[in-house]
Amino acid sequence: MTNTRKALLLACLLPAFVVAWGGILSYHTIVGVPDQDVTEYWQKSMLVLGGHVPYRDFVLEYPILSLIPMLLPHLLTLGHATSFPAYAAAFLTENILLAAALGATLAAIAIRLKSQLHNRTAIPTTVAPATEVTAQRAQSRPASTPGAGTQLPLKLGDIDAGAVISTVAKNYAIMLACTAVVAPWRFDLFVALLTALAILALARQRDGASGALLAAGVLAKLYPAVLLPAFVRVSNRRATFWVIFAIPAAAIALAAAGIAGPKQSISFLSYHALRGIQIESVAAGVVYLLHAMHVTSLGLVYNFGAYHLAFPAASMVIKLLTVALAVLFSIAVVVIARSRQVDAVDFLPRSGALLLLAFIVASKVFSVQYTIWLIPFAVFFKDKSLEKRCLMTLFALTAAEMIAYAGLIHFDVASILILNARNVAAVVCYVVLATSLRRPLA
Repeated sequence: MTNTRKALLLACLLPAFVVAWGGILSYHTIVGVPDQDVTEYWQKSMLVLGGHVPYRDFVLEYPILSLIPMLLPHLLTLGHATSFPAYAAAFLTENILLAAALGATLAAIAIRLKSQLHNRTAIPTTVAPATEVTAQRAQSRPASTPGAGTQLPLKLGDIDAGAVISTVAKNYAIMLACTAVVAPWRFDLFVALLTALAILALARQRDGASGALLAAGVLAKLYPAVLLPAFVRVSNRRATFWVIFAIPAAAIALAAAGIAGPKQSISFLSYHALRGIQIESVAAGVVYLLHAMHVTSLGLVYNFGAYHLAFPAASMVIKLLTVALAVLFSIAVVVIARSRQVDAVDFLPRSGALLLLAFIVASKVFSVQYTIWLIPFAVFFKDKSLEKRCLMTLFALTAAEMIAYAGLIHFDVASILILNARNVAAVVCYVVLATSLRRPLA
């Protein structure tokens, strides 16, 4: 077996093992309590299999394509996942497979990005007469001279594919391990896979396919919509991207509206609009600190499947978060639009992560699984770069916050400090990425 195949196998099996490990450790807790999210997935899937229409006959708090990962466990078990324990086991199996598929997709993206970098730095073997002297001078420089344009030690298509894939696999596994107890029990890996496939399609200059895949992600969990400015900026055929993005999105949305009714088919939007400030959000961290300093009274309410803060200025803070989201997102869009780094191979990973962080930092919710959204972008950051170090710190603090979550319910000071450290890391990541995209392309 070649090094490339070994690395590809590692990219698939290592994250699959991480998800399996996290799922097995938490399976009895998920089934015994039972976990509310997985229970809802099971109940919604059973209703659909029973002939009920989503939005019309039962509440579905996600877009219509979210039903795909909810129904897949029944397909994997050939319809035998009727009991909750069986469904939970099948749902875990689904996420193990999705983790492996995402690993393979990230490996393919890494090879594509690396080949683009090599093609831009390598000296052509055939040069035009007018540039022949220049090329000969470049080839005569020492290999260590900056700008010499010497080719990298390559194996597959002039690329050390094994090393490239191994690096991505390591990054992916570490980031996934930081959410290992949550990732097996949510369908964020499904949406992350769609996002990664959209990135791969765009890297291969298949803008239409990229638009369709990103639209599918939006119709599964909305958040990929914030990535549009980055994808459009990179796309060589923006009109094609927009058209192919819009057609499936509009067609599926209209189909849902025709079946369930216009108002019912977008009821999930009002569901999220009615939510309060979830206890893990950036705003919640600040309010926790103010409560610890006896500046404000604070209580907790449990609704919408999570704990939210109850305090006198809650409605005003929610309005301020809306303004903050508009400001942070606008800054990110302007930075991306004016960036001179659009030709850099890591422009899309950095700009995509920036847009996601703008949404996460100003959101009313910042659950652990939100960091999974960053994985299709963060794994491609350069080793030892400031951006990479900041993102890895964010993932590490997310793991710590996941452990400290129970303490937030009891207003534990140590848990509050850990939460704020994680949230500060997210803000720092946003600032670092915005700053890096403003620099001229080296």
